[in-house]
Amino acid sequence: MSKMEKMIKTKRLTIRPVQVGDETEIHEYAGDKEITMMFWLPNDTFEETADFVKRNAEEWNQPDQTNFEFVIIYDGKIIGGCDCDLGHSEDHSYATLGWIINKKYRKQGFASEAAAAVLDFAFTKTGINKVYAQCDCNNPASFGVMKKIGMKLVDDKGTRTYPKTGKTSGEFTCLITRQEWEKIMSDKKNYVKDNSLIWDKRAENNDRWSTVVTADEVAKARKGDWHIILTPEKPVPRSWFPDDMAGKKILCLASGGGQQGPILAATGADVTVFDNSNGQLEKDKFVAQRDGLEIKTVQGNMQDLSVFENESFDLIVHPWSNNYIDDILPVWRECSRVLKKGGVLIAGFGSPLEYIFDLEKFEKGQLELKYSIPYADIDHLDDPKVREITQAEGYSWGHPIEDQIQGQISAGFVIAGFYEDRGCWMFDKHINTSMATKAIKM
Repeated sequence: MSKMEKMIKTKRLTIRPVQVGDETEIHEYAGDKEITMMFWLPNDTFEETADFVKRNAEEWNQPDQTNFEFVIIYDGKIIGGCDCDLGHSEDHSYATLGWIINKKYRKQGFASEAAAAVLDFAFTKTGINKVYAQCDCNNPASFGVMKKIGMKLVDDKGTRTYPKTGKTSGEFTCLITRQEWEKIMSDKKNYVKDNSLIWDKRAENNDRWSTVVTADEVAKARKGDWHIILTPEKPVPRSWFPDDMAGKKILCLASGGGQQGPILAATGADVTVFDNSNGQLEKDKFVAQRDGLEIKTVQGNMQDLSVFENESFDLIVHPWSNNYIDDILPVWRECSRVLKKGGVLIAGFGSPLEYIFDLEKFEKGQLELKYSIPYADIDHLDDPKVREITQAEGYSWGHPIEDQIQGQISAGFVIAGFYEDRGCWMFDKHINTSMATKAIKM
């Protein structure tokens, strides 16, 4: 492989071969005495880490290389490592995948971002057909990464004994095959486009989120009598908005449908509506033309706001929609990037509760636990009912509440407001299952 082929770039990370000179930054996490669930760590001395670096750096120069040890770099600093090891397979037909992140950089999605990239490397550069990963049964974070990158649990009854402590614990083993990986890659390429087309159809049918506001509502908004909703029923508190909306630059994110954008434009704000569906954006254009409003529309994926410069907006309004993407953490990071310091992000989203049940029985009013969170429709298209709903409503994901709330905090926001709303007919009499947050960029 050439030097360029060994270098991996993701949206946030540079992942490159380990090299002599990396020892100090690697030892910052490899020598962390709080590590209890990494097989060979922590290193007791700096010399152990230096030996590890030397040995694995030399491996990259071997013609029969079987271990590919990478460092993970974020903002110029090594924050972790990830490796693809063929050495456990005599015929090199499968690899094992491992990763570690400096504790200062955890809970920001770096492990799954790096692991997914090195998994791609394994299948495209090494010729293997299967990749395994293992973790302590008491390590939900690593197990979550495995599931997030498409691996499936194949053994939950394993055991491991840690060489440095002699302690024994349970072990989970997960696996992904080349065929499964190829399907995920294909689905990932297609789901954004498929969801766009499905929402175009929903817009034609005047879906609940595609029914435009009336001319009377726009006229009232021009006079200061207005509200918007981001969840099924409750209006967003007016106190969450500036007293004077005139000239405020507002991004209505994944917010097509002719609802939030026109009302905010009628207050005098400078509004841009961004949505994955042209059909949804046409709704905003229709209201703008009907009522003489100025509204800019942009089509795109909410995970990528690269069409906008840093610190472009005063306010982002994001209705319940991020269940239609596979990873919400990039959304929060992009919101933070395009908001001005002190800017406000108002977001609505749903609880993942309904995703854990058998869908066919759920629609009959029966609750039978079947799935876990994080959930993805694309992982369960063998279920006829999931496939049916997906084709009609779009590919959907059930994201952990931690990703919704902590995801915003990790992206540089402080949560300054919160409310709940109804969200699912099955639970509405018993518990609210949608919510909204007001977050301020620090």
